[in-house]
Amino acid sequence: MRPTAFLPILGGLILGTLAASPPAAAKDFQVELRMKGSPSRPVDRLISVGGELYGASGDGGPTNSGTLYVFDPVTGAVRILYGFTGGVDAAYPAGAPIKFHGKLFGTTELGGAGGQGAIYSFDLSTGAEKVVYSFKGGADGDVPLAGLVEAGGKLYGTTYEDTLFSFDPTTGVETVLYTFKGGADGASPYGALLPFGGKLFGTTDVGGTAFKGTVYSFDPASGVETVLHSFQGGSDGNYPLGRLIEVGGMLYGTTDAGGPANSGTIFSVDPATGAEAVVYAFKGGEDGLSPDLGLIEVDGELFGVTLYGGKSEVACQDTPGCGTVYSFDPATGVKKTLHYFTGGTRGFYPYSSLIKLGDRLYGATNVGGAPDCECGILYSLMK
Repeated sequence: MRPTAFLPILGGLILGTLAASPPAAAKDFQVELRMKGSPSRPVDRLISVGGELYGASGDGGPTNSGTLYVFDPVTGAVRILYGFTGGVDAAYPAGAPIKFHGKLFGTTELGGAGGQGAIYSFDLSTGAEKVVYSFKGGADGDVPLAGLVEAGGKLYGTTYEDTLFSFDPTTGVETVLYTFKGGADGASPYGALLPFGGKLFGTTDVGGTAFKGTVYSFDPASGVETVLHSFQGGSDGNYPLGRLIEVGGMLYGTTDAGGPANSGTIFSVDPATGAEAVVYAFKGGEDGLSPDLGLIEVDGELFGVTLYGGKSEVACQDTPGCGTVYSFDPATGVKKTLHYFTGGTRGFYPYSSLIKLGDRLYGATNVGGAPDCECGILYSLMK
């Protein structure tokens, strides 16, 4: 299983101590919140509800099994909505929650009745949390790392152990719609699904003809899964981890590695033909590497983060750089680095895709922050 966010790993090395850091590069970058234990280690992405930002953390809570939290960007206040307790209550949320019919719905990596992961709901009016489905493993799948999406009144998601499922929040019924076979059809779906044109689009971490990952579509009406592109590694990229987005009828995503510098790529795929193109290859170093999280689109530009890379003289826990925020213009092919993370109290390892709220972009890092608890930060910067 590919490791999750709580202990970033590069080249098989579990990371060690924090090095000294120079000042931040982006003059408009702001640390909005330094986490101090609960919540701790934010994961995936924030969502906006009524002008506040909601998210999940992989640590914190009564048994350090993760939390749901809300942050007010006006006052800077954070409050814990719910602390997971593990066991049948679920543990370690890995995907972002979504809002549906007055509740938050999300998935946890572990916990639930069988310890194989769960779907939970949180009622925004009453504050009640409930495990609405526990994965059983085997044919039912387990380890649902990606968040849920809504389409036609149902919720859809994937498990890293090779299923694509639907969940009916009205009846509580979960249905496995497709089981990945682990070969040419892909294996280990990681990023959240994208509903578009009556189909669901996603990526698999591995599998495909070269076992470097795939982009696929799934038709809920027919139950047919179609591989649109099998990554070949090398200049084509490999290991697509982030969720896809649709811009102007094209799908865009990122790969963790590949490209001439083996530092990751941004790619496009035509959902009608399956034609794929690498539109940008990261160079490593100050240009960034490992763009593991999904992209967002704002006014025709794409914005994202790289987990590593940045200023070459900065080392964060023995990795080459602390991560970056970047923009990419699909019309011109121009990529710009907007911010270099520098570690320490200003955070590092941005393991959260971005969200736009007002005139600022918000995100989170998995590490850094308060000197007594490097539990991550929430940050913002101008678009």
